[in-house]
Amino acid sequence: MIRRACRAACCGLLLTLVACKVGPEFTPPDPGVPERFRNAADAPVSGAADPAPRWWEASNDPVLNELIQRATAGNLTVQQAVMRVVGSRQQENASRAAGVPRIGAAAGYAATRLPLEGLLKGSGAYGALSDAARRAGRADALNKLEEPVNTLFGALYSTWQLDLFGRVSRQVEAAEANTAAAKEAVNDALVTLQADVAQAYFTLRAAQAQTQAQRAAIAATREQLALNASLRQAGLAPEFDVQ
Repeated sequence: MIRRACRAACCGLLLTLVACKVGPEFTPPDPGVPERFRNAADAPVSGAADPAPRWWEASNDPVLNELIQRATAGNLTVQQAVMRVVGSRQQENASRAAGVPRIGAAAGYAATRLPLEGLLKGSGAYGALSDAARRAGRADALNKLEEPVNTLFGALYSTWQLDLFGRVSRQVEAAEANTAAAKEAVNDALVTLQADVAQAYFTLRAAQAQTQAQRAAIAATREQLALNASLRQAGLAPEFDVQ
């Protein structure tokens, strides 16, 4: 009964230690979202639906689609952000692996030369053994004393780090948070890049449209000038209209 009680107490203590974690539980901050935008009283803020991930395709412009695709594929900032995600995932996997059992194996080979001949000669027994071996017809047996002894060995081991105070689980939580932050950095880089490309493209299109409108206005003014000149020659319009 005493042994059972001790075992139960030890198990309870072990479970208590396992349940304890280092540090308080992390609570994500709640920044809060305003009900309305600052300068738009009739535009309530709604997070019910996220914007379309490929929002620029709504303009139905294949040139813009190609430009954003090329910029996304060749931008170094985005590539660096993606590589940070890869590194964070590797760190996360390493943190998870710290809490699981590890199994390993080792093997080796050794060739050892035993100095038996020298020991026998030093003790004076080598001569007697040599005579006995010759009489028995085994004179070659003493020559094997200098041959190396080959040894093969192998080992199989397993280790497991018990997460008593939640150190491993805290490391996993931190690694997961770093991975999530790296992913958001990629999203931020993509949104910034796509917005910059779209803004530059729309600015270019607006300038081209304005240039075309100005050229049309110049052509219309030239036609009006030619008409006024014809009317002036026919005496139907004053010189002021031509000027």
